[in-house]
Amino acid sequence: MEAARGQLSERDYAQEYLGQFLEADGSVFRNVLTCVVDWLPRAWQLGHEYIMGVDWGRLRDATACVVLDVTAQPKAVIATDRFTKLDSHWQLARITALGTRFGVGAVVAERNAIGDPLTEQLRRDLPVPVHPFTTTAVSKRQGLDRLILAFERQDIALPRDDALIHELLAYSARTLPSGLIQYGAPPVVTTI
Repeated sequence: MEAARGQLSERDYAQEYLGQFLEADGSVFRNVLTCVVDWLPRAWQLGHEYIMGVDWGRLRDATACVVLDVTAQPKAVIATDRFTKLDSHWQLARITALGTRFGVGAVVAERNAIGDPLTEQLRRDLPVPVHPFTTTAVSKRQGLDRLILAFERQDIALPRDDALIHELLAYSARTLPSGLIQYGAPPVVTTI
């Protein structure tokens, strides 16, 4: 049980090992504000290793990029970029520029929907390995579990980036009538 406690979030441990029935509705990430720090460098540093993640979007959904310093302790998000309504040429140009700016050693890019041809183009444009991945219900949950645990343990540092912080705080889970859990940010409400 102690080994499991070290590998699971508090919520999953309580549910799986303590037999507690917990609703999935509500905020997904805890300790987000505790992980925000002011000491993060915003530029490339000698001796540090960087990777970049890319989640493609286009019109309603933003393309989001995150550069992670994997040698920092704790691992640190040092740059983000998000944009909508850009054609693929400009998306690729911005991502390539961000990767070049930080000398990323690898890129992990989602290949779902429009991502497949864009990820293939990134493979041709960047001089570093580009690892495509397909988001499924299982892979999404596994990634979320790792991120939830990183926030709980404060194993990740975030820059003071209001948009990023808001997105993390707003990310929620709700239980569907089928019993499945749906993750995502609440819909944006606009007023005219």
